Amino acid sequence: MNNPDKHPEKYQYEQFLRLLRLNEKKIYGHILSLIPNRDIAEDIMQDTIVVMWRKFADYKEQSKFSAWGITIGHFLVMDYFRKEGRSIIHFSSESLKNISGNTDVFDTYEEELEALSSCLKTLPENSRQILKLRYQQGVTIKDIAGQIGKPIHSMYKLVAKIHGILQQCIKRNLSGLRGEL
Repeated sequence: MNNPDKHPEKYQYEQFLRLLRLNEKKIYGHILSLIPNRDIAEDIMQDTIVVMWRKFADYKEQSKFSAWGITIGHFLVMDYFRKEGRSIIHFSSESLKNISGNTDVFDTYEEELEALSSCLKTLPENSRQILKLRYQQGVTIKDIAGQIGKPIHSMYKLVAKIHGILQQCIKRNLSGLRGEL
């Protein structure tokens, strides 16, 4: 890395980019959890990065960069809701504060996503198809049951069973990654 004394601006820029690349998914994930519209969440993320860069000189290295970014994003989300008054989802300031205070959730996001992806591959094709219909295409359980020709209550039980299988598989995979018994 460059000598910070010779080129302080370049060093600061490189340091910011390094920290941002390491934490960008956590910050964006948090914003997306508050604003379920990806386009709006991406706009707020861009604004968050701009504010973070402008205030980077005030950032204290011993503090957690992701938490700092999440806090800035949190305030931009609150500002969005205040300006946008007609938004579908409204969170109280207290609710947003509670969600923002729980940044540990995003520390394991990538590991959990990888475990989910791996576990989905182990499911039978018909189970994957049901999940695809439900979560990627937004088809209701009632409509899936109609397509497959099963009673609705049986379909709910089947989806719950698939969720349970995935949950156990993810738990095993994460335990293996973390060396837990």
